[in-house]
Amino acid sequence: MSEVVCPKCGSEYSVKEIKIPMKDTDTEECEVCGEVLKRWHKSTTMYHVQLKVRRENHLRSDHSR
Repeated sequence: MSEVVCPKCGSEYSVKEIKIPMKDTDTEECEVCGEVLKRWHKSTTMYHVQLKVRRENHLRSDHSR
């Protein structure tokens, strides 16, 4: 199992790779901000992400310093 960090909000996810018997096209998205975390196209490998650490960096503005 691997990990991925959302580039938009910083939330951390564990990623499970799943082999399937047919080709599939889909995405897994961040449940905090909706950013695409994993994308596959006509692949026999799909992914499942599970939120480990919720962050909300996307709500911060550069002017809040």
